[in-house]
Formats: sequence, structure tokens, C-alpha cells
Amino acid sequence: MVLLAFVAPALTSARFSSRQSSLDSNFTVGAFSPSSAPTPSAQLDGSVVRLRWPAVTFPGASTVIYRVRRTSTSGNSSEVCAGTSGPTIANGEASCIDSAPLIGVPSTYAVQPALVRGGVTTWNMAYGAESQSVTVPGLLFAGSGTVINTVTSGIVNVPYPAGTEIGDLLLLVAVNGRNRAPRRLVGWTDVVSRGIGGGQDFHLFAAHRIADGSGSVAVDVETGTEGASLQVLRYDVPAGSAAPTVRASQTQSGSTSNSSSQLVPTPNIVTTAPATAISIVAVRDDNSLSLVPGSSWVLRSASTSNPGSTSLAWALADTTVGAASTVTSPTWQQSGTPRRWLFGGTAFG
Repeated sequence: MVLLAFVAPALTSARFSSRQSSLDSNFTVGAFSPSSAPTPSAQLDGSVVRLRWPAVTFPGASTVIYRVRRTSTSGNSSEVCAGTSGPTIANGEASCIDSAPLIGVPSTYAVQPALVRGGVTTWNMAYGAESQSVTVPGLLFAGSGTVINTVTSGIVNVPYPAGTEIGDLLLLVAVNGRNRAPRRLVGWTDVVSRGIGGGQDFHLFAAHRIADGSGSVAVDVETGTEGASLQVLRYDVPAGSAAPTVRASQTQSGSTSNSSSQLVPTPNIVTTAPATAISIVAVRDDNSLSLVPGSSWVLRSASTSNPGSTSLAWALADTTVGAASTVTSPTWQQSGTPRRWLFGGTAFG
């Protein structure tokens, strides 16, 4: 008898267990507020442009910065307010200064918010809408000198305004209680020389030159007991700009035939390039002269005097244009009993 035996390996068993690992992660969803880039306000401040806009926020540890773009009428764009001159934030408002704007060229500005985390720009919005257009004038009104009165014919020394520098544009204004212009001045070019005779006898004279380092001008006037008043006004020329010249193909010079409380000088000044247009007026009385609000013209200087037996008043205003154009005249007004007007105007750039 044969016996068969089978040997099987020993059987073992085991149980494995572990805790389930969570695969969930927490994500924070962030968004710019507001959801679109703001439009900056661009304001001319002398020879610089101040920009302001509502600050943009973003939750979390990221920092919002801004790129500021300037675009000229020719379509050329460049970044401004960069580096150490970058925008600052205060009371929920961002602001910066374009300290080297284009002179005499209309420009607009736009801002682009961006996120920075760990010193790296991670995301940015699209540029917002363009600001209103601003033009930095090539000439900046800088002040009026002392008014010099005389009741004696002959040489009168009229001082330049404080701070006058070589290269500035100077305007001499002489208002005479007689219908007499000063004798021609060497080195000065006439802007206006107009008078009224008869019972309302008086004369308005203005001339311009580039400052050469002297501190006054000697003017030879012919007057009497009526008296004459003289004054020099100054326009600053921004650094790097060429010496200003007359930029008008059509100027103003005239008088009104009747007394009137208001005056719109004619014809309109026509400029040949970007320029600062200037309007000068005078009346034979010590009436206050001012501009009717609502135009781009800015009153820069207004004076009254009683140099002798005649009272006089004169004033100057200006406006800036960014291209060759016809400049709509301002509307002048006088207080008190209306008198006849003398006026003149031109443009420099």
C-alpha cells in the first residue's frame, strides 16, 4: 500500500490600516477694489503737473503699486512718476508729480495698478481711462514790479520785478494821462501803442524784451500834471526752453469809441505755434479791472493809480494754447462809471 503525503506552506494573515489624509486646501480669492483702474485728475501747478486718483486696494499680503503713463497729442507715450518719484498714498488717495512734463504740448495721463509680493510684480490691471488734457505753458507768469508814477516829463527808471533772471520775458506797461507814447526804447519791441484824444485824453503803451541782467529800464516819458504810471511785469522761462519770441500772425491793438462796462478785444489773436497769449487793457479812471468768469484766461496783474490829476487803471491776463490756433478773446469788465477802453494783445512761445 502506497501512502501519498502533501506538504503545504504555513498560512499567515495580517491586517493593514492607516488614517485617511485630507487632500483639501484652503484658497483665498482676492480682487482689486475698485474692479477697474481709476482715472487720474491732472492739474497744472506752475511748471509741473500734479496727479491724483482714488487708491486701489487688494486683500492679503500683496502691495498695490502704480504705473503712470503720459500720452501726448502726437500719440507718444512714456512712463512718469517712476522710481523715487513714484506715487504715494495718503487718506485713501494716490498722488504723484510729473516734474518734467512736455512744454507746450497737450498731454493726458492714465494709471495701471499692479500687485507686488515679495518684491516681485505678480499681476496688473489694464490701464484706466485717460485724464483731462493739460498743457504746460512755455512761459510762466512770475510777478509784477513796483508801479512808478511821475508828473514830470523826462527819464523815469522803472525797476524790474524781484527775482528777474537773464532770459526771462519782460513786459513794460506805461499808461499816460496824456495821449503821448514814450520815446522809442532801445532793445525793446512794441506790443501796443494806442491813445485817445480830446476830453478823455490818455495812452496805453507796452513793449517786451528778454532780460539781460540789468535791474531797471530808463523810459523817456512826456506827461504833465495828469501824470503817468509805469510798471514792468515778468514771465519766467522754464529751464531748457528756447528764448521766447512772438508767435502771433494776428495781434490786437485798439480803442473803443464809447464807454462800456465790458470789453471783448478784437480781432482774436492767431498763434503760429503753441504759445501763451497775452491781453492788456487800460481805462482812464481808477476802476477795478477783472475778467468775466467762464474762459480759459487767467488774470495775472491788475493795478490802479492816481499819478497826478488823472486816475488810471490797467491789467494783464493770459492763456495757453497747445498748437497754432485762433484764441477766443476774454471778456473784460470794469467797476464804477464805465470809461473808454484801450487794449492790445499778442502771443509768445
